[in-house]
Amino acid sequence: MSHNVSFTVFTKAWKSPLGELARMVRELGFAGIELPVRPGYQVEPARMADDLVVAVKAFADEGLK
Repeated sequence: MSHNVSFTVFTKAWKSPLGELARMVRELGFAGIELPVRPGYQVEPARMADDLVVAVKAFADEGLK
């Protein structure tokens, strides 16, 4: 029996630009990001629709979910 386990990380502690954040999370060995949608973070609630498209691309470019 094979177990395929992956881990994600909640990135509230880091306010780095999306590309830098995605690269760092990948280098730390995580498979995905749990991104806060809050004022002052990479995805702002008022711009969520546009910001999430950019975030998903940045994560995919680093092989993250």
